[in-house]
Amino acid sequence: MAEHFLGKKHDQEAIRQQLALYRRNPEHFIKASHPQVSFTTLEMLAYTDGYASCIHQPLLREALERLPDSLSHLPGCYAFDPARVWVGLAAPADAGWFGGFYHADQGYRYLQQIALTSLSGALSHSSIDKTLQTLELLRAYVHDTLHYATYRLFCPIPPGTESSLNFYRLQYGINFRRWQGQSYSARDTVRSSTTHNLGNIMEAATDRFAQEFVLKLSTHIAYRPTPGAVIEDYLYRDCTGQLTQQDLLLFRSIERRCAESDLPLAFKAYLRQMRLFVQYVTMRYGVFLAECGGPHRAELHELILQAMMSGKLHRLQYFLNRLRGETGSFVTVFKTPEY
Repeated sequence: MAEHFLGKKHDQEAIRQQLALYRRNPEHFIKASHPQVSFTTLEMLAYTDGYASCIHQPLLREALERLPDSLSHLPGCYAFDPARVWVGLAAPADAGWFGGFYHADQGYRYLQQIALTSLSGALSHSSIDKTLQTLELLRAYVHDTLHYATYRLFCPIPPGTESSLNFYRLQYGINFRRWQGQSYSARDTVRSSTTHNLGNIMEAATDRFAQEFVLKLSTHIAYRPTPGAVIEDYLYRDCTGQLTQQDLLLFRSIERRCAESDLPLAFKAYLRQMRLFVQYVTMRYGVFLAECGGPHRAELHELILQAMMSGKLHRLQYFLNRLRGETGSFVTVFKTPEY
């Protein structure tokens, strides 16, 4: 975890103390934010015999052992503590939830220093292959591990200002924000096919890394979804980064009831969240890499990840300058005039 602080010593200590208070009792936060969901930790899920029927434990344990090697090329990046990763396993049957990576209000929470996710299909009591549930869970865990490891720079808020926190996050990875909330880069327009928003870029880069990890693992164990199992096919191709524009058109048709589908209502709602993420985050990032990186898009992706972890932009800036034949490319490509 790369947390750094600016300000006088007493200001830095005050920030550390406030963060410690937020992180002391994660169970309270979880119960307040997800009162209807039953959780356990990833550590318990992986290593406790009582959960052996919920997950493919041998595969989960193998992946947890493999992950440090996969992270080793990223500066200062270590696997997030599985004891601070909370996995939803059940919810009331009438809640209308499916469960999985796209379930609402999940992800890494830097204030509490925990990650929240849920087991695919578990919140609707759907029967999903245990191996696939494990792969989908690993996508979420690796994704949140990178968020946990991303460089953060905290600063005290200016004297005389009112805030529930005594600090703000000036830098997160390659993104910057003023204490009032103004971000370094502008939001993408709804009709944009690419992205220059640094928040979206970091989210997509993080997820691409997680999907590639899961794809390699699934190839290693020669996993394929059950033939004819439509839901499992969508879930597998999503968590391994293999959905296409044609898939998104089909998902949109299902939403509009223009395509026949006997999918459960809970999964249709989940499928919409999947489509929105892939359309506005994943696909836009692919276009960004192609337009900015061209034949060097893989190197650009790697430099973005390394800059996110280290908080140092000079190699990424040099790469963009060289490709674009100009200086100050990072500012040109990303900075909004309002910042």
